[in-house]
Amino acid sequence: MPDEMFFSQDEKSLIRGSRKDPRTETCRPCTVQLVENESIELHGVVLDVTPRGMLVRMLEAIPLSTEITIQLMRDDKYQKKLSTPHRGSVRRIEGTEDGFFDHGISLHKEDIRRASERPIHISRPRPTRPSHPSRMQNIDYTIDNANRRRGR
Repeated sequence: MPDEMFFSQDEKSLIRGSRKDPRTETCRPCTVQLVENESIELHGVVLDVTPRGMLVRMLEAIPLSTEITIQLMRDDKYQKKLSTPHRGSVRRIEGTEDGFFDHGISLHKEDIRRASERPIHISRPRPTRPSHPSRMQNIDYTIDNANRRRGR
């Protein structure tokens, strides 16, 4: 319910709306690097993910509007990478009672470029048919005359 509510600019009324994308809760370790200084690597935990952003909890606070690179990790020792790095920027910072900082990260969409400018042509597979149509041949055998009808 709290995710569905927010206050308007005048702080007098409560507006109820729905999120653009549903959250997927997770607890995935990650490393965060500043784009302007990649030598600094900070450790954090991704609390939830949407297609447009994520919520990262860290011990350090990163200033608003800072461009960052987030690398999701497979293990909590920060040794094995899970996927390719994601670029984003810090949109929101909120402190917790435990001394952590929750960072709302807005992810940047990456343009996927073609390897070549030529149009890609995918041919349809043709069904394999035999070179000649199959022919069925029937043959009838009469074993004895007992089953034969008389008069015809």
